[in-house]
Amino acid sequence: MIRIWAEGDGHSGEVLGLAHPDHWEKRKRRLPQLRWDWRRARLKEIGGVDIHIVGGDMVDGHGRKESLGLLTTDLGEQAQWAAEAVAEVKADYRFFTYGTPFHVVGLQKTEDLVAREFGTRPQVEWPIGPLHGVRILDRHALGNSTIPYGQGTPMWKEWVRDQIQAVMEDFKAADLHIRHHVHWFFEMRNAKGHVVTCPTWKFRTPADGSGSPYPWGLRPQYYDVGALLIEIDRSGEVYVRPQIMPMKAIAPREYTCPQIKGNSSAARAK
Repeated sequence: MIRIWAEGDGHSGEVLGLAHPDHWEKRKRRLPQLRWDWRRARLKEIGGVDIHIVGGDMVDGHGRKESLGLLTTDLGEQAQWAAEAVAEVKADYRFFTYGTPFHVVGLQKTEDLVAREFGTRPQVEWPIGPLHGVRILDRHALGNSTIPYGQGTPMWKEWVRDQIQAVMEDFKAADLHIRHHVHWFFEMRNAKGHVVTCPTWKFRTPADGSGSPYPWGLRPQYYDVGALLIEIDRSGEVYVRPQIMPMKAIAPREYTCPQIKGNSSAARAK
């Protein structure tokens, strides 16, 4: 088996992003610690992999015009935190893909700082392979859909686009497309192609449970925290094994109500 650990969207530096718990205030470490420990335990159980795909937006970057949603505005520090997370994965080869310009491209390409720690640099897309005959195309950006039955449509557009472009430009299309950006896992395939999206490592709700710093934002229809273990056997069969952290551990929902005493107006009305 060729084994691949594919992940992305860590958004290190953001209050919901992936970073070692020591970078949080002590009183706010519980949920970041849960995430870090869960990821580390999965990596320990899986062991080393042949290829580590880092699919973009591993830092939150400079794009925000405020600091309410950031743990640090220092881009070098964000890159350092992201590199710490990447180093947890034991791999023979690493491929870094650029994320969205909002997060990682400005006066400097922040993800270059991360990749430099591992002696490489990112690309907009990576054609990887063939691995036991399987050609992989990793790219960050992907359209999104909040319609339940339309979730796979943006993914399949990517597959169709690559097939048509391959005919027009006379190259071999990818057998496996990996995309990121949307923060949920989904998988589609037919006899000629296979498309998957990676989960995210960024929390859906604030790590301290105090409520979103952006209450006007739309809630995502789908959200998965984790990564993908992809295995390719000698016959070229692809096995995608999502590693999804249970959301209940991250954001339990509890309903509370003030205790109504016997002399309250509500009690008297009864």
